[in-house]
Amino acid sequence: MTLAIKYRPINFAQIVGQSVAVNIAIASLSQSPLHTTYLLVGASGSGKTTLARIMARALNCQEQNRGNVEPCNQCDSCIAHLHHRHLDINEIDGADRNGVDDVREIIEQCQLNTVTSKYRVYIIDEAHQMSKAAQNALLKLLEEPPRNTIFFLCTTEENKLLETIRSRARILRFTTVSPNLVIGYLSSIARAENIPLTEEEAHKIYDYNKGSIRKCLQTLGTISPSVTVTDLCPQIALETIQQLFLAFEGKDFLTINNIVRDVVEQGFYPTQQFTDSIEMAIEIMAIPANN
Repeated sequence: MTLAIKYRPINFAQIVGQSVAVNIAIASLSQSPLHTTYLLVGASGSGKTTLARIMARALNCQEQNRGNVEPCNQCDSCIAHLHHRHLDINEIDGADRNGVDDVREIIEQCQLNTVTSKYRVYIIDEAHQMSKAAQNALLKLLEEPPRNTIFFLCTTEENKLLETIRSRARILRFTTVSPNLVIGYLSSIARAENIPLTEEEAHKIYDYNKGSIRKCLQTLGTISPSVTVTDLCPQIALETIQQLFLAFEGKDFLTINNIVRDVVEQGFYPTQQFTDSIEMAIEIMAIPANN
């Protein structure tokens, strides 16, 4: 079992660094009547699908106490979902099932009563990859949602969804988690798993994975005596970025071409070089000018 799966949060309190989205989720579940469509927006690995799963489990938890919306994770409904065999909580990959026929299948399912639960839930991951025709078909369903049916749409590219879908959804936005939170989280898991990890290495993992907790855990779980953090998180040399800046300043296009070619030959994508250059430029601009 990978660390990302082993340490995947199963209740609201375990989600790291997304207090605003979590608070909105908890408040939403406490309201009556319930909102029927939720749009979870954020970078890959930020916890969108995880929060949607927790909310879905909470909706159908058989041991809910008044004023407490945390799923118990012990009742038959919670256990069924945790073991991926819940009949009324459906997860759909929008990247694969993105056509009109797929939405029609959802519409047909919604005409049936739930099997054992109060709510039928659909979690659509990568929702922005659904075709426009499929989104229009889904829109009709969201406009007049079937009784006791809740939709969670997860996306990294909100702008690719129809505005009419976005306007009908309660939006939960996921931000980049701060370095201190992620580094502390990685360090605690490393200690629990007996993985040697320095603070500098944890910071390198954070930077390389752009703050994505899932990707950070995947990297952490790959460390071994023969595979180091440096192996897993290669970085373009600072001197190379500096040389690239100087070449641009001097309009030395031959040098620019040679630097980019060398970096690509080292296994880096041009987009990573571009990103690293921008980050360095931001750091330079943040340095106060000498008086």
